[in-house]
Amino acid sequence: MIAANEWRKNRKVGFEITDRLEEPGFYMKFENGFMVSVQWSSINYGDHYATGKKLPEEVSYSLEVEIAIINPEGELMEINAVDDSVVAYIGADEVAEYMHRVSNLRYHRVTGKVIDPTNLFSKQ
Repeated sequence: MIAANEWRKNRKVGFEITDRLEEPGFYMKFENGFMVSVQWSSINYGDHYATGKKLPEEVSYSLEVEIAIINPEGELMEINAVDDSVVAYIGADEVAEYMHRVSNLRYHRVTGKVIDPTNLFSKQ
């Protein structure tokens, strides 16, 4: 788990695609240090979940995806709306709403608490 946290923590601000063709998706890291992972392969909770589809042409498009939110320390955050670290089966409008909310979060590096005006997270 430490390796995954370090990898997520060291991502640059901006966009990055998932580097596996059979597991499409992307990461978006904001200036505030938070990152959103948007994934839609057969192992993620979206249109292709448990279908066994792996070829790029089989999973290149999806109506519903799974997202996760990662704090500046590289840790997955538990999200209030779902009481889990991923939000499953959501469409483009909901993804955009989460991205907007995440882009407005702040992280207090001394206390480790998230300054969360929209109450997105249950654990701070």
